Amino acid sequence: RIDPKRITWRRCVDMNDRQLRNIVDGLGKKGDGAVRQDGFDITVASEIMAAFCLADDIADLKVRLGRIIVGYSYEGEPVTGHTQVHDDRL
Repeated sequence: RIDPKRITWRRCVDMNDRQLRNIVDGLGKKGDGAVRQDGFDITVASEIMAAFCLADDIADLKVRLGRIIVGYSYEGEPVTGHTQVHDDRL
């Protein structure tokens, strides 16, 4: 299981707003998620966009996306796209 306090994947938005680079979220009700420090990157700077640009074909893109580390488990093991998704959703 992924440790919610060790999620390294940052959210992406298609505008540059310096106020969103470092935020604290999850401050609402209990169902709004855990409180954690987070931030936004601009879409073109995301690791997914780099994978799109470097991939030779769809199969290569799936491999590259699957290697992206999105966080760490409670045991300290890296959690990747392949770990989290077992089909073509990613």
